Amino acid sequence: TTFLLQWMTWHRNVIMLINLIFVFQVGAVVLCSIIKDKNKCGFNSCPKPKKGFINVHMVPHTHDDVGWLKTVDQYYYGSHSKIQQAGVQYIIDSVVQELLYDENKRFVFVETAFFWKWWKKQNDHIRHQVKQLVNNGRLEFIGGGWVMHDEAVTHYQSIIDQMTWGLRMLNETFGNCGIPKVGWQIDPFGHSKESASIMSRLGFDGLFFGRLDYEDKLKRLANKTLEMIWESSQNIGFRGDLFTSVLYNHYSAPSGFCFDILCNDEPIIDDIQSSDYNEEKRAQDFMSKIKMQSMFYKGKNIIVVMGDDFNYQAAHINFGNMDKLINAVNRQQSNGSVINLFYSTPSCYLKALNNEQIQFPTKNDDFFPYSSDPHSFWSGYYTSRPTIKYFERIGNNFLQVCKQLYSVANLNFTNLIHLNKMRESMAIMQHHDAITGTEKQAVAFDYARILNNGFTECKNVTNNALRKLIMNLTSNVNVKNNAEMSFSLNLCLLLNISVCEITESNEKFVVTLYNPLSRPVKHYVRIPISQEWDYIVHDHKGQKLQTQIVPIHSSLFNIPERISKANFELIFIANNIPPLGFSSYHISKASTRQNSKQIVLETGFTYTIGHRKGGIININGSTGRMDIQLMDIPLEQNFWYYNSFSGNNGEFRNRSSGAYIFRPTNSDPEIINPLPKIRGFKGPLVEEIHQEFNEWTSQVIRVYKDADFMEFNWLIGPIPIEDKEGKEIISCFKFYNITSNNKFYTDSNGREMVERTLNFRPSYKVNLEEKVAGNYYPATTRVTIKDNNCTQYSVITDRAQGVTSRFDGQVELMFSALKSVLSNCIQILTLEPWKENSILLRLEHIAEKNDDIRCSKTITLNIEEIFKPFTILSIKETNLGSNQWIEDVTRLVWYKESNEMKDYVRHYSSVYNLPEISLNPMEIRTFIIEVIFN
Repeated sequence: TTFLLQWMTWHRNVIMLINLIFVFQVGAVVLCSIIKDKNKCGFNSCPKPKKGFINVHMVPHTHDDVGWLKTVDQYYYGSHSKIQQAGVQYIIDSVVQELLYDENKRFVFVETAFFWKWWKKQNDHIRHQVKQLVNNGRLEFIGGGWVMHDEAVTHYQSIIDQMTWGLRMLNETFGNCGIPKVGWQIDPFGHSKESASIMSRLGFDGLFFGRLDYEDKLKRLANKTLEMIWESSQNIGFRGDLFTSVLYNHYSAPSGFCFDILCNDEPIIDDIQSSDYNEEKRAQDFMSKIKMQSMFYKGKNIIVVMGDDFNYQAAHINFGNMDKLINAVNRQQSNGSVINLFYSTPSCYLKALNNEQIQFPTKNDDFFPYSSDPHSFWSGYYTSRPTIKYFERIGNNFLQVCKQLYSVANLNFTNLIHLNKMRESMAIMQHHDAITGTEKQAVAFDYARILNNGFTECKNVTNNALRKLIMNLTSNVNVKNNAEMSFSLNLCLLLNISVCEITESNEKFVVTLYNPLSRPVKHYVRIPISQEWDYIVHDHKGQKLQTQIVPIHSSLFNIPERISKANFELIFIANNIPPLGFSSYHISKASTRQNSKQIVLETGFTYTIGHRKGGIININGSTGRMDIQLMDIPLEQNFWYYNSFSGNNGEFRNRSSGAYIFRPTNSDPEIINPLPKIRGFKGPLVEEIHQEFNEWTSQVIRVYKDADFMEFNWLIGPIPIEDKEGKEIISCFKFYNITSNNKFYTDSNGREMVERTLNFRPSYKVNLEEKVAGNYYPATTRVTIKDNNCTQYSVITDRAQGVTSRFDGQVELMFSALKSVLSNCIQILTLEPWKENSILLRLEHIAEKNDDIRCSKTITLNIEEIFKPFTILSIKETNLGSNQWIEDVTRLVWYKESNEMKDYVRHYSSVYNLPEISLNPMEIRTFIIEVIFN
């Protein structure tokens, strides 16, 4: 993992400062044609509550993990039943048949990845029947994403991508009746402000989830505040408000009333002649539970979910018992009961509750960290399986490259098959048991296989796009023919361990760096090579660039899976890589050696590395001790570890630390080695310190020429377990002379910053028995501390280094898809193919309201003056998910306890041929643009 230290600056899209031999950003996906129809779906299909009754909205549902204990395919097909009895194809088959039998029944489905897999296998007759179920509101899609995404370690562009991909499939298939109106995040292990903000911009009327901190839940139960208005963004204001409901019983049926084949609860027996007759008693028991639940909610409408993990594989059993339960409960109304029970959906529940015009409390922080009991803080998954987290980020970057290059090269739609494979692969990775690292090892291998296949497919798209662009850029017939016949793109996915077979084995090659940002960037390029030999690098203008060769840290040679001849890295600076474009660099081996200048430590001397702008490291030659200064502020960094608690999980106090839960044995970590072995290297472009703490911990610290950051790149593992003690490794940065008042700031999915205070929660009084784990929060891209003197330091996680491009002919080229550089405040978030001659475009204001005087304001740009490859014929705006025109988006209006009421509908006159577009801080606007290619 590489970390950059940056100060006195903010970086909204840090992941987009991509470190590539093909480097890319992150974006979103697509929609489909928007179909107008007049079916009885949505609120028109809702049952009518009874006045004066407790109206119980009984919601049949299934929670189907897209991988966890079994792989995606194993869950869908129902194989490997010894691991878990679960087959999603049978769930959908069974539910559809039950819904067809009875128009009163309802069912909601969430994971579009599984539904789409099922849908492709159905004949026209079944498809027609299912469309009728959707059109009549009996089968309703909620959430709508490809998966139920995690909210702690996902990046906002990946969330938007996977949501848009799922929503597109539903919209293309079912039209307006396939548009979800609620978020359904019932299983993720904590909930973020940015995810809620995204859902508000998708046009959702509300959000339901099942997990929140046990202390928070106890307080909300006592105060009847399990339902609230979540103010998800202080930047976009009331339009980011989202009604949020915490489910009473997680996402399970009331205790004793799970009628699924996976459960052991008693069925309802309504045969009075039977000695096992229990209908009336079961009805009374259920009514008691409803009365209890209703005590904790404000309204006369309550929601009761009937389902659980992979329920309804034999749906007739579930529905048969629920039918009996509904009849038995409602018959009690003749005896004075005020409980009215009926099949419903979450959206119908919201509509009924909204009609009550209740005033709800507000919340403006998030739901991290989540703790299920005093000793179980679910903060371990913030770092579990770091390799797959890293691989996902590279994949996200490469997906954006594919989409952008596809769009600007105007590829034909035969390439869509390849692009869609990568879209689906990346969407699957956002699942709350995929990127989180909480899956079983065999499933983690399968996720890696799926994503690797996506890379392979996307490579075909990128090859074809670059070939076409290169042929358009040159008039040389030989070059055109050569590119047409032999162009190839080689992916180097292991640059994090200095492996790239192409650059190690060839004396001449071309490296192409792609910039997905909307402004030029400067990039420090590092290329693995096998010998300490001089290399000549020319840019696209033929100018020779300064180079430097640095040895690879010796610890990399000990990685068992590393197969490489590389012992060194070639470094050069790529200046002004054009926005939404690429620059090519011709590299050839010279006839002379270039020796690295190594620092030899001698007793009594102090050696200095770096510079004031990027950071200074002073090394004591006698002791090896390092003193680091960043802008005159002393910094100490070292590696420590906590011993992991080991228990049998039988009760709270015996919770073990693991993939989900972080639980150290004590609050004081142990230092690995205060004085590691040190080697230093100096050169014209970068100065480095190579540290070796022990046989399984090493680090490289880098200060680049003219850079305003210091880079820490460490390698951990394999962690020794011979002592039977688990170890939680931490890198600790201590900034001296910074008074942070026990506060720090983490990003919410890569966007807005959230203030954290030690041992404190804004929404409730917290009593921390786990002092360490209870103060850990997710940081998707950065964590920041600052003091009252406006001094700020950030630890920023580096993203992808990824792809090399090599082709015969050794053509040096530069290409940009933009006519002009956009403001530093505006980012092209998404540029991807939509339909023929149309493109999906998202523009993002990357600053918060109080970030920067230059950017924290409304920015206006002329959209017609942005792109070179095509001319814009028309512009039409959609919601964030691209599945509704903006003027068609309506949201329920909710009331706050403050008596504040806002109309959440933002009415744009959907823009046609109006090139002036304005964006406010943190705003994202989405457009479908019709184009003609130049």
